[in-house]
Amino acid sequence: MSRWIENFKNHPFQKVWNNILEESKNLNVDTTTPTDVQELARLKKVIKYIDELLNACDPEIIPSGVWDNFNGQSNDCLSQINLFNQNKNVSHLQSSNANLDNLLTYIRPYMLSSSSAAQAVTRAFKSYSETVVKEMNNFNERVQQDASNIKTTSNNSEKTYFSIEKIKTQIEEFNSSLFIDKDDISSFKSRTEKLLTEISGWHEKVKSYHNTLLIDSDEKESLKHQVDEAAKNISDVHDTVTQKLKDIESDLTDFRKFYSDTFGIENKDTGKFEGGLKKKLEDGLVKYNALVDSIEKLLDGATSAGLASAYGDLKKSFNNAIKYNTNIFYAMLGMLAIVSLVTITSRLDGFL
Repeated sequence: MSRWIENFKNHPFQKVWNNILEESKNLNVDTTTPTDVQELARLKKVIKYIDELLNACDPEIIPSGVWDNFNGQSNDCLSQINLFNQNKNVSHLQSSNANLDNLLTYIRPYMLSSSSAAQAVTRAFKSYSETVVKEMNNFNERVQQDASNIKTTSNNSEKTYFSIEKIKTQIEEFNSSLFIDKDDISSFKSRTEKLLTEISGWHEKVKSYHNTLLIDSDEKESLKHQVDEAAKNISDVHDTVTQKLKDIESDLTDFRKFYSDTFGIENKDTGKFEGGLKKKLEDGLVKYNALVDSIEKLLDGATSAGLASAYGDLKKSFNNAIKYNTNIFYAMLGMLAIVSLVTITSRLDGFL
């Protein structure tokens, strides 16, 4: 085996070229643009053509430097193919085709056998046709899928349209109720503005009432201040009245005791007073009258002047005693009434 053949088989471009062959098998385009499909088909066609040329070439008639140039362009072509697989930008296919053009210029001049070249062209065209057919099938599938998606989207759009129309009607009705006045119904906006005006008026009144009730001014004290002062005065008066009532109650207690001692205690069943000094006086008067009657009966028919004179003196002595005690009783009653009247009057004056 000559060194040219050995160099050809072991040259680094062989590994790079094999990677290009593997990567090209999985290449496809996402678009349905004819130019993009043509770029991919041409790329696979040229790769297949060059691979057939490499298999049919005679390494011994090709200078060794050609493979060095071939390796550089192959690396650039592989890099562009990898970039296309990452972002599907067709410009990378165009750059790859440019690298393949350079590879053709390196190897095509050394192809002397027309039959080998024809076979390479035939296989390359087959690869090109397969690529076009594959992409057309993919395109057809995508078209059918897109048609199905369009139909689904159309149905959904129609449903959405009817929903939007319904919502639009509701919005228009809501807008009408909000902003448009009718003959007998005011809009929400009008009612709101009216309510706002009323609230503003109420606010001013409440503010005025607040100032009157709680805020003191140089000209007039607030009602709260006046009520606090009145409450304080009422509390003072209440304390004074309470003390006066206690004093009056004490005096009334003494008066009730004196009254009871004088007129007796009321019988709740009969409603009459029983006992007391008045009762004793009445009982004494009854006894006195009974005694007088007894004496008059005993003295009835007596003619003795001395007995008559003695009786007269005795009668006068009893009459004087009775008059004296009676006068004392009525005098005490008068004094009691005067003292009570003076006491009550002075208490009432102090209270007022």
